[in-house]
Amino acid sequence: MLSNSVPPRSSKIQHLCSVFGLDLFPSNTCPEPKLQAFSIFFSSSITIPYKYTDKEMGSLLSSPKTKEQMEAALNKVKDIVSSSPVVVFSKTYCGYCKRVKDLFQQLGASYKVVELDTESDGGDIHSALIEWTGLRTVPNVFIGGKHIGGCDTVLEKYKTKQLVPLLNDAGAIANNSAQL
Repeated sequence: MLSNSVPPRSSKIQHLCSVFGLDLFPSNTCPEPKLQAFSIFFSSSITIPYKYTDKEMGSLLSSPKTKEQMEAALNKVKDIVSSSPVVVFSKTYCGYCKRVKDLFQQLGASYKVVELDTESDGGDIHSALIEWTGLRTVPNVFIGGKHIGGCDTVLEKYKTKQLVPLLNDAGAIANNSAQL
């Protein structure tokens, strides 16, 4: 039975999740103190819980272990954000990320993409983003060095005609003709 099985290697689960476009989300419903419960949420809203021991959790979620490592990851994120008018922290398989990247492309905006699932330190970067912005999901978008939010926020700003002025002010659009 899937819900009670512990996969032999958490990296296999990570790989399968990335292949099928799934995200792992923590759950606080685990009754056993030495286990962490995780669920895989599918787009069809089916939930299959998995349980991992503390040791497996360390290999499943790659996050900085020390204050220095977290500080280094946060500094790297801030350097990336300050290096480009628009930065999209993304995952290659994420449909919401694709929507945002497609919108920026349609608007003719220059933007930098950091694909967290292909970066060797993507887990550390993602952990730093969570700590800095409070946003656990991708895309995580910055315009002009300021945190904007995720897909819904970017699309809402576009619908309310607030996005193009932000992009212009940040220097991400060469001309003001991006009014799609």
